[in-house]
Amino acid sequence: MANSLLSIEDASKRLGISSSTLYKLININNDDESKIKSVTIGKSRLIPEDSIDEFIKSLKDQGGVDVC
Repeated sequence: MANSLLSIEDASKRLGISSSTLYKLININNDDESKIKSVTIGKSRLIPEDSIDEFIKSLKDQGGVDVC
């Protein structure tokens, strides 16, 4: 697993979802934690690759996620 940061566009392409859906997953609070962790550098929101890997693993374990 690489430990690099992806733009919202690259992360959403990797997951096969729209950027607006990705933003929802970043902002969903479940016990005060988002579904996908992100970092902000300056004005850029970036997604660590390992956060995407953890999210995919959780989808396999839980069978899906609700996005409101």
